[in-house]
Amino acid sequence: MAAYNMDTNDFPRTDAGLIDPSFDDLYIKCSFGNQIYYYGKGKHRGEYTLVAYIPSLIRGRNVIKAIREIDKDIPYYIEETDKEVLFRFDVKHLDTVAELLKAQKSRIRDDGTYKYISPFSPKNLPKTPYKIPDDELSTYKKLTANLKREEMYKVGRIATRFLKEKICSRKFTFQDLKAEQKKMGLKGKNYIHAKGLWDEYCRYTENELRKENLL
Repeated sequence: MAAYNMDTNDFPRTDAGLIDPSFDDLYIKCSFGNQIYYYGKGKHRGEYTLVAYIPSLIRGRNVIKAIREIDKDIPYYIEETDKEVLFRFDVKHLDTVAELLKAQKSRIRDDGTYKYISPFSPKNLPKTPYKIPDDELSTYKKLTANLKREEMYKVGRIATRFLKEKICSRKFTFQDLKAEQKKMGLKGKNYIHAKGLWDEYCRYTENELRKENLL
């Protein structure tokens, strides 16, 4: 969860395209009002530092105790007020802390465990509801129906090549394209369809798959 720039549908960024260091409103929503949010780059303890916020002294102390039983070095710079507990930790320990704070879960990994959404993830940005008509989507599905799971990544590469060849130019770079996707709240097939390039994309995909003997 995070506040975001509604004009670009993206997090505030510097001219270099990095997250604005003055922007500290990125957070992962957890149960009981708990939050995990971005603090900054760590000088000694890792590339990024996050903060766990727990609006309950008893619960906060119990969480810190439980974390220390796993690894006593995870929580540091612990602060307590009359009603809340905060501590910092390295981003590499996000899964451990998120589990104890009952953070919102994202997708399940192949091994059945959950992966928590980083506060930097574009998945936290709102998406535009968009549906490709079934009769048009069926063309694409027929092209990919017999592909093996390990071959599907090639379809993604084909889509990227299509975007670069058909949309990008010196005046409209791939970075401009990615920014437009974020602003529209669309990506992948939906973005291509919204740009009016669906039929051309399907023909392009078919030709590329034939070149690789996948059709």
